[in-house]
Amino acid sequence: MSLLMLPVEEHEHARRCAACAGSGVTGERYEMPAGPHRLMIEVICPKCGGCGNGDPGHAGCRPEWHGYPEDSEGARAFDDDNDPACWSCGSGRGWNAVQGFTGEGDDMEMVISRVPCGCSESRLVEVPDA
Repeated sequence: MSLLMLPVEEHEHARRCAACAGSGVTGERYEMPAGPHRLMIEVICPKCGGCGNGDPGHAGCRPEWHGYPEDSEGARAFDDDNDPACWSCGSGRGWNAVQGFTGEGDDMEMVISRVPCGCSESRLVEVPDA
């Protein structure tokens, strides 16, 4: 059973997010079964929301770079005349933000995971040293 992941797409920013060094993910990873494969799921950086931008105003960001693009300034609404590139992730970015939890009891924490979308299948790569 192979372990696959969607590579992180880093964006150029004048100031990188200090929490994730501009990657948009924390480095925390989880595995998820997906048919004959396993998917490597990464946790979205809670500081920048997945864009990697260290600018508090998110200057230069595109809505789809964030875990929740509808919360971003300039997010576009989809309607019958404006079909999205993908009906699941909306933009064709290849992932969805999915709420998850780690730990138990008082140690439980909520995380937002970067779960590959079906439209990213051709972009998945094997995790090295898995």
